[in-house]
Amino acid sequence: MNMEQHRRRRFLIKPSYQMEAAVKAFGFVILYSIALGAIIFYPLYRDLYYSTGLQEQAIAAHTVLYLHSRIWISIIIVAILTAVYMIFVTHRIAGPIYRFEKTAEEFMAGRFGQHIRLRRRDNLVEIEGIFNRLSDFLHEARSGDNALHASLNATLEQIRRLIEEGKKDEALEAIKTLMSRLSASPDAFSGGINRK
Repeated sequence: MNMEQHRRRRFLIKPSYQMEAAVKAFGFVILYSIALGAIIFYPLYRDLYYSTGLQEQAIAAHTVLYLHSRIWISIIIVAILTAVYMIFVTHRIAGPIYRFEKTAEEFMAGRFGQHIRLRRRDNLVEIEGIFNRLSDFLHEARSGDNALHASLNATLEQIRRLIEEGKKDEALEAIKTLMSRLSASPDAFSGGINRK
């Protein structure tokens, strides 16, 4: 797979998940900032309320207005930047989840041959190996089942010919051999997947 195929062209891979994370991050920054603002402004308002001289009130009022004019714009900008950053952060999670979902759909459709290739800095890369081993296992299981199916068809065709030729004893012997082969052959899934 070349790098052009490996690059994601969209940042909103799973929009509901990514936008929810961005909105929560935005809300958290706003709530945090309100609490911080209360801590910063409470002493100033107290000074403004309890100051007796007009000059003290003017200084306190000027300080409060100056901080209001600066701090809330900064808080909104930081909250927006945090929300945008969350979209980029969740992109490294949403992309692999999207790829795992698509691969699982491929497996359910009976297509087992492909491997997942995540980007170097994506999250959940440890699951990539599990999916790839599962893909190999399912592919080998299908190959083994196909080989067994072909062998059984050949044996059944031989038994049919023996019956048509009137060789009942040989046909019965071939059926017994076939039955013992079937009981000795475990199904493809009884062995499980080797853990590495």
